[in-house]
Amino acid sequence: MLVSSTGVASLAICISVFTLHKPKIDLTNIFQSVLIPFLAMLGGSFISTAALPEVIQQIGNNIINGASLQGFIGVG
Repeated sequence: MLVSSTGVASLAICISVFTLHKPKIDLTNIFQSVLIPFLAMLGGSFISTAALPEVIQQIGNNIINGASLQGFIGVG
């Protein structure tokens, strides 16, 4: 849980630094409305990854939220 929290916080800090370095509202909106929901979908936060193709399942299991979700499911 600590590694998952640290990974997500690190990604959030990287995105924040990038958007503060280039202060355009469009860039912030792209991260907020495209990138974050896309990563959440790949990781299995929105829909079950079992409904997705095998290639996308493998990608989803290797990103931060997908790996932590699989770990939480494995523990429970």
